[in-house]
Amino acid sequence: MPEKPANPGQAFEDAFRASIPKGAYVRRLRTPTAMGSVVPRLVGLIESLSASLRVPVPEWVRAAARFRFTPKAGFDLLVTVPCSPRDARIPTLHGRGWTVFYEPALLIALELKSVDGVSIPFANVDADQEKALLEAADKGGLAFLVIEYRKADEVWALPIQVWRDVRVVAPRASLPLADARRLGIEILPDLGRGTVRRYWDVVAFLIRCGASFPVAAPATKKPRDGGASVPAPPPPEPGSLF
Repeated sequence: MPEKPANPGQAFEDAFRASIPKGAYVRRLRTPTAMGSVVPRLVGLIESLSASLRVPVPEWVRAAARFRFTPKAGFDLLVTVPCSPRDARIPTLHGRGWTVFYEPALLIALELKSVDGVSIPFANVDADQEKALLEAADKGGLAFLVIEYRKADEVWALPIQVWRDVRVVAPRASLPLADARRLGIEILPDLGRGTVRRYWDVVAFLIRCGASFPVAAPATKKPRDGGASVPAPPPPEPGSLF
């Protein structure tokens, strides 16, 4: 049995990023290093020096004293993928001896979560993350919360609008796996790629979102009753999420 990673959430993000096809552009959004505890100590040091020298504390130091937090990244990954065949490029800019081509693409915002049990607390997605994902969706992109339920060894992607609507009306404080199965898009393991590290069939998921990629052989998946492996169903036509 493989050793349990020290940080399952980071392990899931690493595996998911490694599973994204090379034809996609991926940007990981990083939260700046927290300075909330450092700045007050620096301000206190300057104030002590000012007092010992009997000089007034500069105004910029007083302003820095009000600084406590750095802004968080709204979500984990920003992915853009082609949504038309590669030969469907559109010339958009022309100059002397050069032309810039535009390739229609999808913009997808992803927040990745990994939970040990068979439900994910709504509190695991903070208000800033939900707001950022909703803003991406409102501006014409797609935005998903991608949840790994480790106990069931399943991964489900929920559109952020669905997550928000369920959170508002849910009689409980978490989203159970049963609801993720009913409302989300399953991302299956990619059993045909690699044997040492874990990969997920992100290509099939992106195709369901409307991306244009060559369709690989479908992955196989063991049914939950422990029977023989069966082929996973083929992805629907591009542009159809469900």
